[in-house]
Amino acid sequence: MHDSWRWWSLDELAATTEVVLPVDLAGVVQRAVDGDPAPEPVELPWTAL
Repeated sequence: MHDSWRWWSLDELAATTEVVLPVDLAGVVQRAVDGDPAPEPVELPWTAL
């Protein structure tokens, strides 16, 4: 269940033990920051845990 909204640093996002959706958001953000786009569109499942 959604509890709150907040801003996360990339380090916080990668280290959290809280449930974050979409799954692997930290990995997707890290690739964008690194300028390493995925070769194909990235599926961001909002319900898969």
